[in-house]
Amino acid sequence: MKKIINILIFNVVLAVSVAAGTIRISNDNATDLYIAASKPSVVDFNFIVKKAKLVQAFSDASSLELLDKGFILIPKKSVIAATVVVTAMDGTTYVLNMQTRRERVKSVFHLEDPMQGYKSKAQKNLRFETDKIDTDARNIVKAILLDKPLSGFEKVKAERSVSGTDIDMRRKNRYVGSKYVADRWEITNKTGKVLYFSGEDFYTKGVLAVSLQKKRIQPGESVFMITLLNKYSVYLSEKEGS
Repeated sequence: MKKIINILIFNVVLAVSVAAGTIRISNDNATDLYIAASKPSVVDFNFIVKKAKLVQAFSDASSLELLDKGFILIPKKSVIAATVVVTAMDGTTYVLNMQTRRERVKSVFHLEDPMQGYKSKAQKNLRFETDKIDTDARNIVKAILLDKPLSGFEKVKAERSVSGTDIDMRRKNRYVGSKYVADRWEITNKTGKVLYFSGEDFYTKGVLAVSLQKKRIQPGESVFMITLLNKYSVYLSEKEGS
């Protein structure tokens, strides 16, 4: 059985690559597919399938094999009337009504939900932007710590003090670029106890990355922290404060 399935999957890849025509689907309405009972039907999508449930009047009429981006419906009887409920990775569900017809029908179907294509592109763009911010943040933090010139950045005097219940924060300079603003802060533990912090404690609106010298701060100890901000957010913040 496993060998047969492997052969079917190989044929699926070949068949899908030469299949013509695309059927648009939506999670708002069921989609009807007319299939042949004499051979397996291959259904593939423009998204990754999390799971697929086969519902049919007779449990032995056909079987279903799940693929990464589709499934194979394998007939076992001459007449099949089955419903396949497909769930995408984002939780969206699609209902496919599959039934046999005597006339010549297709055995390979390519189904696309335009919204899934849009979401996939948006996620790729988000991952790219996130990876780029991480890379930029590492390079900027490294340059500031080594007191090296930052290409495209201007070091400006921007003194500010913030006093809290447990800590004092002081900023002397900020580094201003075309896209980012980097601030170097000095944080002092003014309590008589050890304090623990993480970068997440300092995320506010516009902050893209935080780098703490250390997370455990002794009483009276001072450590540095570098925050990377979106320049446009800094501009809006200063405008609102003026």
